Amino acid sequence: MEGYGTGRRLRRSRRTRTGRGGGTRKIIGTTFFRMGGVAAYSPAFPRGGDGANFTVQVFDLNDSPSFIITIQHKNVAETTWDDVDSFATIMAARVVSKRVSGLKEMVRFKYVISPSCSLKGVSFLMGPRVRGCSARGVCS
Repeated sequence: MEGYGTGRRLRRSRRTRTGRGGGTRKIIGTTFFRMGGVAAYSPAFPRGGDGANFTVQVFDLNDSPSFIITIQHKNVAETTWDDVDSFATIMAARVVSKRVSGLKEMVRFKYVISPSCSLKGVSFLMGPRVRGCSARGVCS
């Protein structure tokens, strides 16, 4: 461990960067308005395994929009994001889950509200923990 400090210091640092169970900390709840009509993106985070279960809880939709969440992924060395899958279009307050597999190294969410009226918005909570799944679909 020469040059890296004490083991105690490394453990303390690791705890402050990760949440319970080793997942990274993310903003998990927000209110999003269409505004200029462009898509919004979550911060990128490392995958937890080959596959994952994602959950979104929509609390309120302002002025009846359609809310579309697309799961995107890429390897660290790549410059473009690929769509993996998307949640069914959300048009009412509810909880929706999606299981995906074959994830690359980094994951993010793409949020789109339609139609194009700037007053349309949605309040939602993304699941705070991404659970890793094996290639056979067994999730922890």
